[in-house]
Amino acid sequence: RSIHTGRRGGGFISRGGLDGARGDIRRSAMPEDTAALVMTNPRAESSWPSESDLANLRADVSAFAKSHGVPVDPKDVRVAVAPYRVCPLGAHVDHQGGCVAGMALDCGVLFGFVPSPNSDSVGADRNESVGPTKVLLRSDAFAGDVRFDVRDPFGTVTDEGDTTDRNWGALARGAAAVLNDECENDKNEKRKRKLALGCIGVARSFPIGVRMDGGGVSSSAAITVGLLLAMRSVNGLGGSNEESMNEESNEPPSAASRKRTDESDSTKWRVARSARRVENDFLHVKCGILDQATICLSRQSALVVVDCALETHEHVLFGGRGTANASQEGTGCKARSTETVDETVPAFKILLAFSGLRQALTSTGYNGRVEECHEAAAFLLRNSTGGSTLRGMTWDSTTGDTATLRSTGDTSGDNPGDTPATSKLSDVPYETYVVNRVALPLSLRRRADHFFGEARRVSAGKTAWRAGDLDAFGALMTESGTSSITNYECGCVPMNALLTIVCATTGVYGARFSGAGFRGCVVGLVETSGADAAASAIAGEYKRVHPELAGDAKVLVANSGHGARVLW
Repeated sequence: RSIHTGRRGGGFISRGGLDGARGDIRRSAMPEDTAALVMTNPRAESSWPSESDLANLRADVSAFAKSHGVPVDPKDVRVAVAPYRVCPLGAHVDHQGGCVAGMALDCGVLFGFVPSPNSDSVGADRNESVGPTKVLLRSDAFAGDVRFDVRDPFGTVTDEGDTTDRNWGALARGAAAVLNDECENDKNEKRKRKLALGCIGVARSFPIGVRMDGGGVSSSAAITVGLLLAMRSVNGLGGSNEESMNEESNEPPSAASRKRTDESDSTKWRVARSARRVENDFLHVKCGILDQATICLSRQSALVVVDCALETHEHVLFGGRGTANASQEGTGCKARSTETVDETVPAFKILLAFSGLRQALTSTGYNGRVEECHEAAAFLLRNSTGGSTLRGMTWDSTTGDTATLRSTGDTSGDNPGDTPATSKLSDVPYETYVVNRVALPLSLRRRADHFFGEARRVSAGKTAWRAGDLDAFGALMTESGTSSITNYECGCVPMNALLTIVCATTGVYGARFSGAGFRGCVVGLVETSGADAAASAIAGEYKRVHPELAGDAKVLVANSGHGARVLW
């Protein structure tokens, strides 16, 4: 195994399946047959969604409602903004209670919606099948409409049109079911109730014309968050991340609105937890909370670092600006921002190289790998002699040895009696891992190695990001990508080849899989001035290596973005 994590471009990774690294892939003029594969977001970093995006969607919702006999003024349409996300560091550790570093993109899902009509609030031309509790939805990604009663979302399945792909309907029904359960079990007796109002809505994905489902940017989590925000909004559930914005301008949040957003962090965590429940319970994916928390909590140009065990987060600002918002949401404290977020755009772009693989070539074994992590944790805990877990330790950079841990004396969460089903690697004392790793079966040892390696990389990545050191941060990304292949054992021939191509391209600081690595895309950080040329070089080389996938392969250059919210 070898890895080069030096300066931009010329990087290489090699080990089973990553053959074919060809040194430095240089920038060149974009060939005509490659131009169609490259898409650059032309907007300024904070401008998504644009006024035209919002106006077009509101008109679509109005027309959709009218087609079902419900008159709607476009001005009354609310819009849930749910961005896609990337995770530069901290892959495959959220389900083990690890720390992850993510950021939202300036593209994603817009969900325009209005409350379903009250019987006495609309004209006689109202379609009688669309009553106050009905949910009626349409998406540009899936054929057919989704229709159900918000009080009993799985009572009667009445989707119209093509229902070969049930995920879209399952996400919507799951969102309603989770909110109903949470409302009915609210500790506040006055709030105990079922949802009273449904909604009529249309989902649009951005960039227009680019399929993101199966792309590794958490499109399912994004639409789930959007649906939850919409249902919370129409039912008057407090703190739906709503921002009242001037219809004439879609400026980024002001300092005052940022303060309000800080104070609503507990609500954002509730939405993230609800969205995770939808995927766990209704799509049967054993994911952690990485995707949902990143989508809900991100700030533009900042890393959101999430402790998935304690469910707390912090925003690490780029380039020596420190840390803003160390949220102790898990203890019920409200977040307080100690400094204003600097909106200066850093000297990087986010590059998304889509492989053209929408379905995994083989069974991914994702849930099986999660179980192996639990088994590794249970084995190590059975052999534990005590010590501090990662929650009570920090990576010591004062000695220059990033492999040294410094204890803070916190042993909370250690529980040697846990079973394989409940044990998590974040509960394993680091000393126990070091002493006992060689006794683990090989597959379990690799899972543990990846987890503890990612813990080091996330900690070091925070330092590099705060210092504005993109070379160091990019090297950590590439190292993470290698560990995903060698220790977590994910990837496939096309994805491995694409990762190699991206890492070898001039201008790229570093890259890793976005998602599990069995399909979807590779995410990289690239210098702003060379982003388009790098995208062109990657598209051309990947088309040469895998021409059979080039038809659905795209390279998108994006920016970081703000987290989920409701505009109206």
